[in-house]
Order: sequence, then C-alpha cells, then structure tokens
Amino acid sequence: METQCLIFTAFSLLFHPIGLLINGFIVIVNLNDMRQRRSLKPVDKVLLCLGFCRFCLQSLLIFETITYHYFFNGSPFNICYVVYISIQKSLDYCNLWFTAWLCLIYCVKIASCKLQIFMFFQLRIPQMVIPAILGSTFVSGFCGCLVAQSFMGKNSSFSERSRRTDVDLDIVISAATFGNFLPFIIVTLCSIHLVHTLIRHIHNLKKISRNVIGLRMEVHLSAIRSVLLYFAVSSLKLISTIMIWIVPAYSFWYTVCVLFFMLYPTFHSTCILLGNSKLKTAGCKVVTWVRKCAE
Repeated sequence: METQCLIFTAFSLLFHPIGLLINGFIVIVNLNDMRQRRSLKPVDKVLLCLGFCRFCLQSLLIFETITYHYFFNGSPFNICYVVYISIQKSLDYCNLWFTAWLCLIYCVKIASCKLQIFMFFQLRIPQMVIPAILGSTFVSGFCGCLVAQSFMGKNSSFSERSRRTDVDLDIVISAATFGNFLPFIIVTLCSIHLVHTLIRHIHNLKKISRNVIGLRMEVHLSAIRSVLLYFAVSSLKLISTIMIWIVPAYSFWYTVCVLFFMLYPTFHSTCILLGNSKLKTAGCKVVTWVRKCAE
C-alpha cells in the first residue's frame, strides 16, 4: 500500500503541475481573445470554462496530495473531507459535461444531418451555450453534493471509504448517471456521427476527382484520428472511474485506474491544445518568445 501511495504522490506532483500550465494557458488565451474582441465564439466559451474547471480541479488534487495526512485523516477532520469530496466531484462532473458540450459543438459545426433536432442545434448553438454551461454546472454541483453526502459519518481511510460497503451505492449510481454516463453518451453519439460524416465525405471526394484526394484525404484522416483519440480517452476515463469502485483497493488494476484518472485532465487538454489552431498558434508564439529570452 505504501508503494502505491508513493506512486500516486509522484504521479500527482508530476502531471498535475503540467496540467495547470496547459489549462492555465487555455484560459489566458481565451480571456485575452475575449478582451480584444469583446466576445467569444461558442466553442471558445466552452474551452474557457473547461480550462478553468480543470485548472481548479488539478489545483485541488495537488492540495490533497500535499495536505491529505493533515486535513483528511481521522474523525476530527471528517467534515473537511466531505467538503473536499463535494468540490472535487463537482469539478470532475463539470469537466465531463464541458467536454461533452465541446464535442457537440464540433459535431454541429462540422457534420451534416437532415434531422430537425440537428438543424435546431445548428441554428441555436450561440444562444444555448451559456444556459448549457450554467445548467451543467448546477447539475454537477448537485451530483457532487450527493456523493459527498454518502461519505457523511465515515471515519475510515480514503480507500475504505471508496468501497461499496461504506457508501450509499444508490446515491453514487444516481450521481454517476447524471455526472458520468449522460456526458459520455453525448460524446459517443457525436463521435460516431462525426466519423460517419468524414468517411462519407472521403467517399464523395474519391468520386469527384483523384487529383485532389492526397491533401484533402490526409486532412480528413487526421480529423478522424483526432475524433477517435478523444473518444478513446473519454472511454478510458469512464472505465477507470467505474473500475475504481469495483476492483480491490490498491490492487494492480486499481493503481492503473487511479493513475489514468490523474492523467486524464492533462492528456485531454494537451490533445485540445495540439488540435486547436488558435491555441497552437499562441503556443508557438510563447515558445518563440521563451527562446528569444533564453538567448
């Protein structure tokens, strides 16, 4: 158990600070863009909220790593742990919901569909972004409080609290339905539709002319790889979240799931940074500036 604790601590202190830099960069770029343009595109509004949410989440996880034995162990500080769980789970659910809205916006922006509900989203996305963000924040906060309530009165260690015998499983499942499964369903449907649209577009390009296939084919294949990567990461996040509650504490698979849970915000934000042209351009400018300062 001590070995796993050391691994968790090392992983947390290594990857969460990297995530803070990446998500902080995403927030700063979008805030600067908002200052210059007085407004943001729907996708940038969601990116801003996602980056800020993950920045807060990873700051909280670093705080837990450093101060866990001082604040969260033993019955005198049990209320501190309940408050921490409430905030941490709320931020985690917000993180998943904002990821789902980001995927939906990209799907509506890129994909084509004749269904009326899809056309409705295409026309109303700018007006729906803020209500969607506020609504998902409220749902996430409520679910986080539900999960925290299930820990009330428990004085055992974190691993024991996480077991099915120590918490109200009905409450946890209800919170997971709205905090984990619904966002994942949105991500899944959007990913399937995006891949289907891109593959269909590739077939249409082949019918038009073979001279334009090369460059456009690579663009489309790159987009498909990105969508599949995002979906794979989201799937592994859901699987790791479920497995943490099922497998024995501090077993090999428990350790793997917790490590991926820690890695997810940093890895997913890195994928967003590398796949977003505005963020990538801003990142190149920062790298160039750092090189000039170093010379």
